[in-house]
Amino acid sequence: MIVYGGIMEVSNKKHFMKYLNSLKYLGCGSQGVCYLDIKSNKVIKIFHGYFDDEYDSINEYDVMKFSDVVNSTFMWPIDVVKYKNHIIGYIMNYSVATAGWVPTVFSHRNKGGILYEI
Repeated sequence: MIVYGGIMEVSNKKHFMKYLNSLKYLGCGSQGVCYLDIKSNKVIKIFHGYFDDEYDSINEYDVMKFSDVVNSTFMWPIDVVKYKNHIIGYIMNYSVATAGWVPTVFSHRNKGGILYEI
């Protein structure tokens, strides 16, 4: 189920929730909840809709299209998380800055286009 360096495919929601509960909770925002996998040094962001069984029409391209951009301010998604062919979140590298964890948030396509949250 858990893959870094490729798409993370979730096949069993109950087992995935157990996995998320084993990770370090980093916080949540308007888009989703972030967890730290200490073993891999990766952040997993899961969109709120997943927890309510409501899935947006987010595609992999929209999530990943800026991943190759080099930027010291943002850390772009490196992989997506899928459940039943829906994008339910993404994976990022974890980074600690002098002010603490700098959340890298990338918002999916909204009615107004691509949104960024800082």
